[in-house]
Amino acid sequence: MTFFQLANYWEAALWVVIALAFVAAASWRPKARRRCLILAFFFAAFGGSDVVEAQYGQWWDPWWLFAWKAVCVLYFAFALWRYWRQQGSAKSAQSTSSPDEHQS
Repeated sequence: MTFFQLANYWEAALWVVIALAFVAAASWRPKARRRCLILAFFFAAFGGSDVVEAQYGQWWDPWWLFAWKAVCVLYFAFALWRYWRQQGSAKSAQSTSSPDEHQS
């Protein structure tokens, strides 16, 4: 086994551990359960793509491996964007509380 293959297997394991963390988070965060499970799926899928990459030796060829990885990365970017947007909405809702609450 080459160093490249070994590194890809370890990387795949890391993504699967992250996926398992999202599965665990889904169990104690009912409001975010669906999002956590979808993220778990995509992290596990990304880990799977690293196992395949170890066999082929590169992530861009065959084309479908590149597409597989690209779909996962695009979903990660979308989820991060949605999280940031949600956090911004929560902060703005806190700052727009009634003026009487801010006066002493």
